[in-house]
Amino acid sequence: ELLDEGMPSTEEILQTSQRIFGRSFASREDPAAGGEGEEGDKDEDPGDFDLGSIMGALQNMKEEIAGISNEEEKRKAAARVALGLVWGLEGGRGI
Repeated sequence: ELLDEGMPSTEEILQTSQRIFGRSFASREDPAAGGEGEEGDKDEDPGDFDLGSIMGALQNMKEEIAGISNEEEKRKAAARVALGLVWGLEGGRGI
């Protein structure tokens, strides 16, 4: 089974995705925040996607993971970041 105790939960992945994408994530997911939600047009305003802040968040997470000494926790944290990135890039359809 893919989802075992060594893998992050869906909630952890969602929180990580929000951390990675920040405002861009919220605006895509929440129509009240000006986003289109799941049913919206896929042609988003490119200004909503801040690559610099996304890369900064990923760099910070990389540094945090590098500081984890427990290999199992390190793998779980890396999986959480990878899955959170996919979740956000797929507009919440990544999992």
